[in-house]
Amino acid sequence: MNETIITPELFQEAFLLTFSKKQQKTLFLCGGVIALAGGVFLAVQFLFHKLLILGIPLLLMGVAVMVSAIRLPKSECKRKYKALCFKNSQNIVFRRAEFYDTAMTIFSCGEPLEIDYSEIHSVQETDHLIVLTCEGRRGIILNKSGFVIGCWGDVQKQNFLNQIQA
Repeated sequence: MNETIITPELFQEAFLLTFSKKQQKTLFLCGGVIALAGGVFLAVQFLFHKLLILGIPLLLMGVAVMVSAIRLPKSECKRKYKALCFKNSQNIVFRRAEFYDTAMTIFSCGEPLEIDYSEIHSVQETDHLIVLTCEGRRGIILNKSGFVIGCWGDVQKQNFLNQIQA
């Protein structure tokens, strides 16, 4: 059994572990292209003394998109944590996970959620957390120090990881 109070710090640690950097890179690249187009318009305006008013707005818009790409993981993490708190109708989210032979059950404010071990695609560990990624990009956060009975090693010994990888 694992009991976890999901604080914003723990949620951010888990979120950054599972965050897809592809979206961030794409946004940063688009911002760079827009800023480059703005720079080209400014160069044309300067060299040929033509009045092209697109240079400065495009340059500023490109820089703004690049800055938002850098801030994307932190802002998206805050948004998802607020949605999690709203879903559970409380400011602090308390979860309890119980492990059985073929499945695990997550208890929260609402209905208990039973997850078969075959639905879990990957297991990632950080200094404080164990993050189980399930179907539909749903993640389960387990606190390493939150085990009331046993520990993560005991769960692994019960053929948990063998059932996931099979």
